Amino acid sequence: RHILRNLEFSDNNGNHYLSNGVGLLFLGVLLAEFSDAKRWRQKGFEIVWGEIQRQVHADGVDFEQAIGYHGLVLEFWYSSILLCERNGIDVPRHVRERMERMFDFVLAYTRPDGTFPQIGDNDDGRLAGLDDEPVGSHRRHLAVGGAMYGRGDWLAAAGEAVETAVWLCGSDVLDEARTPVEVKSAAFPVAGFYVMRAPDITMVIDAAEVGMRGIGGHGHNDVLSFDLWAAGAPVLVDSGTYTYSADAAARQLMRSTSAHNSLRVDREETSRLGTGRWLWRIENDARPTIQRWSSDDEFDVLDASQDGYRRLPQPVTHRRRIVFDKRRRVWCIDDVVEGSGAHLVELFFHPAVPVQCDGNGVRLHAPRADVWLFGPAETEFRTEPGWISRGYGQRESATVLVYSKHGPVPLQLRTWIVLTQRGTSSAAARSLLDGMGADL
Repeated sequence: RHILRNLEFSDNNGNHYLSNGVGLLFLGVLLAEFSDAKRWRQKGFEIVWGEIQRQVHADGVDFEQAIGYHGLVLEFWYSSILLCERNGIDVPRHVRERMERMFDFVLAYTRPDGTFPQIGDNDDGRLAGLDDEPVGSHRRHLAVGGAMYGRGDWLAAAGEAVETAVWLCGSDVLDEARTPVEVKSAAFPVAGFYVMRAPDITMVIDAAEVGMRGIGGHGHNDVLSFDLWAAGAPVLVDSGTYTYSADAAARQLMRSTSAHNSLRVDREETSRLGTGRWLWRIENDARPTIQRWSSDDEFDVLDASQDGYRRLPQPVTHRRRIVFDKRRRVWCIDDVVEGSGAHLVELFFHPAVPVQCDGNGVRLHAPRADVWLFGPAETEFRTEPGWISRGYGQRESATVLVYSKHGPVPLQLRTWIVLTQRGTSSAAARSLLDGMGADL
């Protein structure tokens, strides 16, 4: 009764309203003898079945643009479906179809070690903790999805993270056929996420709007940023979340442009951040446009732009092209700032592994390889203290790499990232780039 009287309803409902519906659905089904149970069930069905079409894009990505929350709401929906099916209640076809695409997105972004990139907010939320799987992993969802849809590829990707699936779907999941497949690069163009993959490599690129249809919510200022996992570890990452209203200054820092592998102009945010009571607000300034996405066995290419800096007195547009050469294991990142006037342009990179500055490059020590980052020519290079949050309420000090240049636009900045054998020198790593500029 309290939930029904206090629904968290608005013009743009999110996971709170969905959780209200899940609570009513569970209570109405499990406490059917109560006089209000029918009302609870009906309202729960209305919310849970209806919100999947409003809150999940057609390509299966939650509209809050936060991967942690994608996993949370997916758990809301599959738990509701399983409860209904076990009680003889029909589930609308559109719900199962949309949810299947949600599992496909989980498969695409899950790194080889089972973790997911900290893109957008993440408070480690769960509907029910039924396993000991790390909170930074969504493999449990793949196991549940594999059992529900008979998808051996999802079960294979879940590995040993099957405990939740056993509780919810029964022990038969342990005997289900597993069909390991190589997870390929993938595009989710409605939401704006693009995944570049090769063996032992996953790069997730956020070319999405701010989230919740332009009001922010659990999104960050991460447009055209990326997360790179390679050779056994996350290498370049989103700084994470750390906290919400307990520390407003820390929240603003962690969701700011400079807390992501992104580009900043004139020390301004790509989209203006709300303050005070609007701490979950981000203005819809930076609207992305995709010029090109292509993927084959040799190259992945994403070419995209955002117009968040068109609001400056001397307006500019940021365009980023990322080319991934899968054979050479090299990324070329071209950032172009076009418009009018002279501007300070800064590129930020956030390593999650030990860093060694060596000559004109930076060596990032991954467990099974070295990752060399060569910043743009004719820029000033500095390191800054920063933070990485791997879970809610947690943060650790980290080094931030910053490349800056002040001058008239257009400005073009080219960054190279090269995956090499352990112990490869800066000169040897750079020699791998010889002749590549013309190829790209």
